[in-house]
Amino acid sequence: MEVPLFDSTLTGTYSPATGNHSYVELTFPQNRIVGIQREIKVYREFMRRSDAIEYTVYTRVALQVENLDAWVYLKDVKVQ
Repeated sequence: MEVPLFDSTLTGTYSPATGNHSYVELTFPQNRIVGIQREIKVYREFMRRSDAIEYTVYTRVALQVENLDAWVYLKDVKVQ
């Protein structure tokens, strides 16, 4: 599954470090704490040419791991 904002064009640190590499975080969903700021702004715009309504949402989100012993971080995973 592709995850947005995870860089998939890193160079590996082992030999031979050919191709694109990335990293992987493994944990169970209940171990992640997500915080959302209350001041959420929503903007609505009607696009005439495509006859569609476009929404833009601005928010601040933070992520914290509750138990670091139940969290695995893998580096230099080759992207296929």
